[in-house]
Amino acid sequence: MALALQMKVKLLLSVVEPLKKKREHGTVMAALVTTPVTILIGQLMQELICSHQRKFLSIKPRRQKAVQMKKKNLKNRSKNRLKRKRKK
Repeated sequence: MALALQMKVKLLLSVVEPLKKKREHGTVMAALVTTPVTILIGQLMQELICSHQRKFLSIKPRRQKAVQMKKKNLKNRSKNRLKRKRKK
């Protein structure tokens, strides 16, 4: 039992390392949730046990982030336009 847990922790460490590298490219979706840690890399999904991991982490792909930024910019632009109209 202890050996299996040790193997899972080693596996977790080997998966977290490439996670850090891929984060810059915005291609990794990772969900680290409480005791069973689920890591999703594309279609690959692995459940690993890690008790100290107690946070939920999600890394959004760049395109999704860009869409969000675009919406935010549009919203701000319309707000600014209204402010300018009020000043006149």
